[in-house]
Amino acid sequence: MVECMYGRNYQQGSYIIKQGEPGNHIFVLAEGRLEVFQGEKLLSSIPMWTTFGELAILYNCTRTASVKAITNVKTWALDREVFQNIMRRTAQARDEQYRNFLRSVSLLKNLPEDKLTKIIDCLEVEYYDKGDYIIREGEEGSTFFILAKGKVKVTQSTEGHDQPQLIKTLQKGEYFGEKALISEDVRSANIIAEENDVACLVIDRETFNQTVGTFEELQKYLEGYVANLNRDDEKRHAKRSMSSWKLSKALSLEMIQLKEKVARFSSSSPFQNLEIIATLGVGGFGRVELVKVKNENVAFAMKCIRKKHIVDTKQQEHVYSEKRILEELCSPFIVKSGIWAPVGSEELVPSGAWMPKDPPPYNYCSFCIDHQSLEEKYVILGHGSLVNSWVSSVVKQSITEVWFKLSIDIVAFSPEFAV
Repeated sequence: MVECMYGRNYQQGSYIIKQGEPGNHIFVLAEGRLEVFQGEKLLSSIPMWTTFGELAILYNCTRTASVKAITNVKTWALDREVFQNIMRRTAQARDEQYRNFLRSVSLLKNLPEDKLTKIIDCLEVEYYDKGDYIIREGEEGSTFFILAKGKVKVTQSTEGHDQPQLIKTLQKGEYFGEKALISEDVRSANIIAEENDVACLVIDRETFNQTVGTFEELQKYLEGYVANLNRDDEKRHAKRSMSSWKLSKALSLEMIQLKEKVARFSSSSPFQNLEIIATLGVGGFGRVELVKVKNENVAFAMKCIRKKHIVDTKQQEHVYSEKRILEELCSPFIVKSGIWAPVGSEELVPSGAWMPKDPPPYNYCSFCIDHQSLEEKYVILGHGSLVNSWVSSVVKQSITEVWFKLSIDIVAFSPEFAV
């Protein structure tokens, strides 16, 4: 663009730009003093080496103000047609550069041309300096990054270390954040710039879905890739899993003793054996209390939910799903046989005529549950709920990173029915 500019000189008192006239040039002030007027009103002065007159060229409109030479001035000018041709060629060259670069990215190399063009049109460039966090572990993410320039490192929190540990280094042509394109999971690792002027091509989930969301082959590839990433995460946590298994064996005797104590509770009024120590947390469906067995040094968590609330919110099936899951799972971390009582000839959630007008608030006892056993049975674990769902390995893997980091969760059982 600089090579196409030419010099234009103006005498003191002359107008470089007049308000209301069509704009055919863009200018850069090289010498002298210029002032900007709108009508007779002085708006501002123009500093040296400042561009002016670009709005009329960019938006094909008339001049919105006048520019007057207060002294003799020298400017550099660029014609509208030349400017537009340069911008057009620059955009075409940029798109071609992006196209060639994206064809080298394994995730996108097989995209149809029209899909790739749409992505190129939506790409934005973001720059980072050394030490900048591009992605932070645990944050919600909706953006996919392709590394166009520079180098970044990947770190992740691991058991036994106070600081996140280095997993690998990524260079130009590699990408990260792809999980954000197909799910709303939180970020599973940190991405940190290793040098100054790191450049990333960026596209968000919504734009991606609008442009290539119907391209099934890419979606399948992406899902498979995410599944492989999660399997790699599981391998990195294998040491922690072995430690958990050793701990499981060590605690087996203690858990068996706890089961025996619970089994001795009265099925009609089991809570008379418990003493509430403190409230651990409160959620949308109830709260969790820390309780201990009276006269014994045995403590565990108890989830408290009103039966009527379960019926009003139509959660009976979810409750029975939790009961069935507990019956199927076999782990020293789980009190397998809950306490429940039949209503008539079936185990039912009390409702209607069976529901007391003022039901007692404490209907559930809670115990720690082993996540590994849940994974083996394809059970999705949430904060305070279990869903008995036989899901595809892709979906299961995509949520693993969220709940693999949790060491324990709460599962309940009730005097009316186990969950």
